[in-house]
Amino acid sequence: MAVLDTLVWQAEQLGDALTMLARESGLVARNATMPAAGRHPYTAKPDDDAARRRWVEQLAQQIGIEAEPMDTPYAEVELLISHAAPALIILPPAMDDAAPRYIALLRNDRRRVTLLTPEQTQRTIATDVLRDALCAAVEAPFLPTVEHVLNRAKVEGSRRRGAQQAMLAHQLGKARVAQGWLLRRPPRAVDWHHLNTVRAPALVAILLATVLLQQGLLLLTWSVIGGGALQGHFESAKLSAWALLMLMGVPLQMLLSALSARLSIGIGSVFKNVLLYGILQLRPEEIRHQGIGQFLGRVMDAGVVESGALANTLAVAFSVIQLISALGVLAAGVGSWISVGLLGLVILVIIALAWQVWQNNDQWVDAYRNMTNHLVEQMVGYRTRLAQLAPEAWHIDEDADLAQYLDTSEQAARTGNWFAALPRVWMILGLSSLLPMLVLQKATPQAIAISLGGIMLAEQALNTIVANIRSMIGFTKSWRQVKPLFDAGKRKTEAGLMIPQFGDGAATEPGQAQELLTLREVSYRYRERGRAVLKDVTMQIRTGDRWLVEGPSGGGKSTLAAVLAGLRVPESGLLLLHGYDRASVGLDAWRRRVVVAPQFHENHVFTESFAFNLLMGRNWPASESDIAEATALCHELGLGDLISRMPGGLMQIVGESGWQLSHGEQSRLFIARALLQHADLIILDESFAALDPENLARAMSCVLRHAPTVLVIAHP
Repeated sequence: MAVLDTLVWQAEQLGDALTMLARESGLVARNATMPAAGRHPYTAKPDDDAARRRWVEQLAQQIGIEAEPMDTPYAEVELLISHAAPALIILPPAMDDAAPRYIALLRNDRRRVTLLTPEQTQRTIATDVLRDALCAAVEAPFLPTVEHVLNRAKVEGSRRRGAQQAMLAHQLGKARVAQGWLLRRPPRAVDWHHLNTVRAPALVAILLATVLLQQGLLLLTWSVIGGGALQGHFESAKLSAWALLMLMGVPLQMLLSALSARLSIGIGSVFKNVLLYGILQLRPEEIRHQGIGQFLGRVMDAGVVESGALANTLAVAFSVIQLISALGVLAAGVGSWISVGLLGLVILVIIALAWQVWQNNDQWVDAYRNMTNHLVEQMVGYRTRLAQLAPEAWHIDEDADLAQYLDTSEQAARTGNWFAALPRVWMILGLSSLLPMLVLQKATPQAIAISLGGIMLAEQALNTIVANIRSMIGFTKSWRQVKPLFDAGKRKTEAGLMIPQFGDGAATEPGQAQELLTLREVSYRYRERGRAVLKDVTMQIRTGDRWLVEGPSGGGKSTLAAVLAGLRVPESGLLLLHGYDRASVGLDAWRRRVVVAPQFHENHVFTESFAFNLLMGRNWPASESDIAEATALCHELGLGDLISRMPGGLMQIVGESGWQLSHGEQSRLFIARALLQHADLIILDESFAALDPENLARAMSCVLRHAPTVLVIAHP
């Protein structure tokens, strides 16, 4: 620990540590303007982990990076130290009441780590030093027993430390020993930084070099074996050279496969990060009109893009290299200008026919998606369809979809067959170009052999190109479905300003009502030039208020709730939270402060544990205190019998494929989910509609006890 004493950042330097680490690690440009971090408002409360975490995340957003909280168990601490960089790690305090200290982890490998010091210098230390500093307090109670066992067993030398670590890992595997934040650039787009993180540029360069070497070996192998064949006998030296060249091709092919797999996995991970980030940036109105079939279609298209894009692109690139090699071989053979010209003509026909294949495939994919979307929707709503749709009408939509699908399939297959036959057409044309020379006997056997090799090499390359072009055509259609998700991820996140007096540090005095939400002439419409759903709404919500909003269906009650919760942006007017607008507060902070439980049809029970569905608005995995709080709240809402009936209790899997919840049980789950987020304002949109009078009274009493301010939406 003494080694680290001069390398740690004190509590009041947390903001400086974050900004400097972001700059030194290359996450932001060195000349980028950094926000003034200053002393964060929670240093006086070192045990307020949640407040400190939110402050760090907001500062990271201001900088333009992400700070992902981490809570590492003992079994994974070595993996963290050797792979997680850049990162801010909380160092265990020397005393119980001491303020936390931080380690700025800049770079790492398996044996050494580089730390950024408060003096803006870099120090390299052994990974064991940092590991021991993080684990010493947790290991201390168990070390005497472990040492006693090792002494009894007479384990000495290099084996002793390994045995010690194995015994401690067995005892402390799930104990949390390292907390902090992993720093990274937001995955808004696939840029050079993300690709460099998975070493994609280096892998591509090695792949291209390997392919060129493989092509060179292939041509050299043909030269050796062809020369012997044309001479009518094989020399032992040439046979040995040919065998050696063939053997060299085996590790090259294995290397090519390994590099391709590693590149595919790396770029696939980047793709998934960008895709998931974009999904989380979608606005509600962008997906409101889509059904579960269309969602499933997008998931399938995302898989096509991820798996097909890189593989097809690499295959076409490698085949182009092979095609260039074939042109060189043909130019050295007999009738070079005829063969090269015919090959160029075939390439032009491939390009022209590829356009027709693309158009036919476009129509086929549309028909396939329509049929799939309808099928999924019909399956999801099968019970309703079975009960209310006349049996003679069950097949009408299916027949129309199937007829369109078969028609487009026939057209696509016809064009695709001609397209797939073009490499064979080239083979016929290439061999035909040699006939005059064979008849006139104006070519040597060596020249004819070279031309034959070029024709076969070109045919092999064209086969690969044609096959992958057809796959890439399907990829372009899938990309059009996935592209909106990537575009959504490029939107600028509302980070908000660093407002010390806003948030956890500004507790309201007991009995003192403060201005919470203010609306002045707020208007909202779903579509430009459409009917205004909200028009000139003015209201003020103060802490401790209990609001009831009533009105007819379609009157704008749920829209008002979405505007208050930050899910929708008003078209005009002023909306303030604690006196600040949304741009100042930031979207994340706003949604932590104002929580809405949407209407039943817009709320969802995830196929996860009951505890996850309750605490999804909190940190996960949940702590023991979180579980205890959730359990107590469920008993207050009358869900105690449900928990006792479920075999797994709070850990019981619920949702579509798990334990089925009644309408009333789901409603109380949604109420508990909102209350457990400890927001300043809780909005319940028709959350009590499915409850009987007894449970309604119980749930209402619970809400009034736990919600500091509440707004209930109901029908009159």
